[in-house]
Amino acid sequence: MGLGDAFPKDMVSASVKRQMVPGTVIKVRETMDDGNAKEKRFIVLHVAEDTFTCVINSELTRLQQKNSELFQCQVVMPQSSHTFMSWDSYIDCSRVRRYRTDEVCDQLEANPSLILGTITASLRDGISSALKYSRTAPPAEVIICVESLALADLRS
Repeated sequence: MGLGDAFPKDMVSASVKRQMVPGTVIKVRETMDDGNAKEKRFIVLHVAEDTFTCVINSELTRLQQKNSELFQCQVVMPQSSHTFMSWDSYIDCSRVRRYRTDEVCDQLEANPSLILGTITASLRDGISSALKYSRTAPPAEVIICVESLALADLRS
């Protein structure tokens, strides 16, 4: 039994919705490029009807290392300044992934401990810069995400 189990569902739901803001790191199960659903960590970039995210990976793929366009879209997330992470990781800003906000919130309400923490302002700036190099993210989505991140209240 987790601490969240002691609170009424509407309180848990309100808490999750308050924390679902740009700059929050969450861990949810979503379908990835290979068609399989996996539990992954994501950075929340923007929240509306859909939640816009970038995936966090524990290492770079060979393709990301060798392709200069993909490589410039990878942002190092140091564990030393994000202690809720187990190791240094890489944020893949080469594309923006969209998930239904109500589905993401349902997963987080079932297990609020999957809201892991908030990124630093310097990491936010790195993400915003890297998103602008993406060749796959629609420019309108990039603008929305960069503007939402700019308004985020992050730690220094």
